[in-house]
Formats: sequence, C-alpha cells, structure tokens
Amino acid sequence: MQGTPCESGALYQAPWHLMVLMPGAVALGIAEGALDALVRLARTGRRQFRAAAAMQDSEVFRYELGRAAAELRAAHLAHAAQAQSHWADALAGTLRNEARLIEGQQIAVHTVGACQRVVEACFRLAGGSAVYLDSPLQRRLRDIMVLGQHAAVQQRQHAASGAFLLTDAAPAAEHTEPERLRA
Repeated sequence: MQGTPCESGALYQAPWHLMVLMPGAVALGIAEGALDALVRLARTGRRQFRAAAAMQDSEVFRYELGRAAAELRAAHLAHAAQAQSHWADALAGTLRNEARLIEGQQIAVHTVGACQRVVEACFRLAGGSAVYLDSPLQRRLRDIMVLGQHAAVQQRQHAASGAFLLTDAAPAAEHTEPERLRA
C-alpha cells in the first residue's frame, strides 16, 4: 500500500485492493460449473447404485441441491456487492486504505470457502461417477481445492481481519457496510 502509483485512473490507485477479489470471481465460476454439471447429470435420469429412485426424484438430493444453490447465490451476491463497493471507492479515490483491503479479503476468503462447500456438495451428490478423471465434477473439485490454497484466500486471512477490528482504526460495527449498499 506504500508508494505513488505510476499511472493515473481509479484502477491503478490501489491495485491490490481490487486484485484481492479476483480469486473469488474464479471460485464462483468453478462452483457454477460444478452445479451445472450436477444438474445435467441428474437430468439424465441417473440412479445411483442401490438407490430407490433416480437422483432427480430423490427428496434428499433435491434438498442438498437447493442448499448448495442457495449458498452459491449468497456468495455471489456478497462478492458482487463488495466489488461494486470497491469500484465506487476507487472512483471516489477512497479505496487505498487498510479498512477497504480488509473488507475485500474477508469477502474473498468467504466466497472461496462457500464455493468450496458448494463444489464438495456437488461432488458428493454425483456419487461414484464423479471420481473418474473425465468427470467435470472431479476436475472442478481439484480446481477449487487448489484455488483455496492461494495466499490471498487462505482461511488464516481472517486473523488479519480480526486483528484490524481490534484496532482504533477499525470502523464501528454498525458502519462497516457502505452507505450506498444499505438501500
């Protein structure tokens, strides 16, 4: 966060603050692909070994599919709101500060974690067919697990967020949501 930008414009004033959100966008794409692959598989009428009904006819499968889709939607909405907030701050020239960086890290870590849970659920719901190398769910599971190892989205980043919240520089809890997002 030190130094003077060598380029003008909102994008160049605090690049790390904007880049920290990028792994979350990748994670959302991976999770959406996993959910799509699972839905395509279920629509084939596939019945898992010893299952009483086809996947698409199973109440448990429908519940878990709906829960995974809800978690993905919530992660997407949180990530989009943070990206919108960061961009508005970049345009206003107020993005380059520790509080905005911490907000971005929190959402990035949360988004990747949520997407990992979604992809893992899709992998489990697909059953044995997901373990083969040609399965899109197997590939997406590997991709999301590797992405979760990125330093920017490691769960340990929450420690930096917690430490910042304990400082005098942290915004009061009731003011942590940007005003423009409260409407």
